[in-house]
Amino acid sequence: MVAGDPEATLPNMPNSVPEAPAPPKPVPQPKKQPVATAPPKPTPTTPAPDQPEQPTLGPIFTATEKRDYNKSIDDSLEHVRRDLAALARKNLNPDQQKEINLISTFLKQAEQAREAQDLTTAVNIAKRAEVLAADLLSRFP
Repeated sequence: MVAGDPEATLPNMPNSVPEAPAPPKPVPQPKKQPVATAPPKPTPTTPAPDQPEQPTLGPIFTATEKRDYNKSIDDSLEHVRRDLAALARKNLNPDQQKEINLISTFLKQAEQAREAQDLTTAVNIAKRAEVLAADLLSRFP
């Protein structure tokens, strides 16, 4: 032994490092099947019978205002229907037919707005339909 020799103080060790055992093979996990879930059932939104119906926001009209608005709507829609009847007897090109469809749509929207008690909108749409129908009819001799 040589003094100061570190190997001299160590016990006899093998010159190679023993191999570690191989890690265990992973156990295959069963694949999870997606669970079929039914969509959530909608909850009924009907109000309880003891609760009053919620009021809708909108303008409040006097009886005179309601009568005036309804008369204006009736007059405009009557003119529109009369003009559409006259236009039905005309030979219309595709662009004119599109205008007829637009006028008819306005007529339906005015009636729906009146049913919903939105009288100002109904008047405006009915007037718009009246102007378009009169303009289209004026283009024919």
